[in-house]
Amino acid sequence: MSQFKILKPLWLGGKRAVGLADHRITANNSIEIMYQDKTGVRIYPHQYFMSGNELKKYPTQQFNANMPLLRVVPIEDLHIAQERPEV
Repeated sequence: MSQFKILKPLWLGGKRAVGLADHRITANNSIEIMYQDKTGVRIYPHQYFMSGNELKKYPTQQFNANMPLLRVVPIEDLHIAQERPEV
């Protein structure tokens, strides 16, 4: 299982998203968004899950030549770990 710790979400057409390095995606992926508001409270406190097959359906983007190719996934599409669908 790959574990992703996202420091700051991306803006995707008015929605927040995460960028996951395409080469690190495995069959099962755990995602935590560490971003906090100004009082230090995490805005997305859950641990999220998404299968590699689901993630591969999202578009890729490379923000600059020094960064890996990222799968850009809207946060609202991620599954809260306790609500993980059967694979």
